[in-house]
Amino acid sequence: MSKESKEFDILEFAGKATTIIEKNFKAILGVFAIAVIAGSAFVMMKNSLASAEKESFDKLFAVTKVYFEKKADFAKADAPAGKNKKPTDKKIDMPAKATGDLDKDYGEVVAKLETFLKSNKGTNASAEAALILSDIYSEYKKPDQAAAVLENTIKASSGNGLLFEIMSLRAGDLSAMTDCNKAVTYWQKIANSQSFVAQQARLKLGICFQQLGRISEAKTWLSKVMEEAPEDSTESFNASRYLRYLEFKNKLPESKETSIPTESNDKKS
Repeated sequence: MSKESKEFDILEFAGKATTIIEKNFKAILGVFAIAVIAGSAFVMMKNSLASAEKESFDKLFAVTKVYFEKKADFAKADAPAGKNKKPTDKKIDMPAKATGDLDKDYGEVVAKLETFLKSNKGTNASAEAALILSDIYSEYKKPDQAAAVLENTIKASSGNGLLFEIMSLRAGDLSAMTDCNKAVTYWQKIANSQSFVAQQARLKLGICFQQLGRISEAKTWLSKVMEEAPEDSTESFNASRYLRYLEFKNKLPESKETSIPTESNDKKS
């Protein structure tokens, strides 16, 4: 195979990589957000030993109990009927499905969480309440309200510690869906720290800076992840993926980059 043919193959691969990476940009950010929220409750409870904090968590539990029960019922209502279930004479009342309207589905929960946040500012319990409320808003396609809840709670916190970092990561994730410039402001402090979530923040910065066209900064943060994150970590894998993407994209002539293969074109070839 000639040198010209090899170069052509590289450029073609780069074009396809561009399409794939950009399509998965939001998905990759979202995966980390889910992982952080899922583990937040345990971390917060572990760090909440003072009696005042315990009292706050007791109050929060009463509020969130209703939410988690309703959420479980909605999931049950959406679950497909079991194929191997035996018929029974007993009539089982299935829970109602979610309507898709926030006020109808979780209106009472949202109101109580907002009230809780106002009266428990600066507590660890308020951080979990903010994460849960932001998750509800996000689920109902209200990312701006979700980010605002976290931003207000962050401002009322000490500005340090794991809870602050978790909220900042999540606030950045929500902002990144529409505004990478705002998202990076949430992640910078964490990325410059030695926190165990610093690698997530660095990867997110690299992705957003690439989206903003600030390639040098993107490469700096992605390279830092490659240098410091464990080789078998998700952060290292994605940082490597994005760095390769940036290298390939840099080889694309401007005219080539404007004619990136689309999914439909790929299928025709």
